[in-house]
Amino acid sequence: MLHKLKTQSKIVGMKQTVKAIEENRVNIVFVAKDAQKDVIDKIVNIATFNNVNIQYVDNMIQLGKACEVDVKTATAALVKE
Repeated sequence: MLHKLKTQSKIVGMKQTVKAIEENRVNIVFVAKDAQKDVIDKIVNIATFNNVNIQYVDNMIQLGKACEVDVKTATAALVKE
């Protein structure tokens, strides 16, 4: 599933992901296991409340690479088509 971040419309970063979840524009959210606990907790709570699937990724470097950005990424999401 992580490979789809390269081919589908995506959102990268916590603020943008939270906003998109609240606007019901997200199919799945990705969370890096090594992100700060408060970031993980916030995203997981919002995604769970809005019935959005959550997929955990081993680390922020891996998630950043999957999103094709040159920085560590704590959260990302696939946008509904």
